[in-house]
Amino acid sequence: FLGVAEVAAGLGLTLPGLLRIQPWLVWLAALGLLPIMGGAVVLHIQGGETPAAATTMVLFVMLAAVAYLRARVSPIAASSPVTRRWHTSSVAGYIGGDPDRPRSGSVP
Repeated sequence: FLGVAEVAAGLGLTLPGLLRIQPWLVWLAALGLLPIMGGAVVLHIQGGETPAAATTMVLFVMLAAVAYLRARVSPIAASSPVTRRWHTSSVAGYIGGDPDRPRSGSVP
């Protein structure tokens, strides 16, 4: 169960932000992983695995930051249907920003 939950959360952390479809799932995925990482920290400490506990604690803090920042400070805006079609039909994909706005340093 944990492996499936972690893979699903990993997809939930990356795909909504990249595709800008249902971007509120990003902070929910991070929030859903917090109990798993918290439990992993406790189990590593009980097992005397201090380096693994420290690594897992860093991941816990990073997930907490993603959950808070994406929910409250800097939520990802959903794309419009036109932009969404462009995002999902692009072979290489487009990450970040408006596709109609030229990138910095590009020639018009």
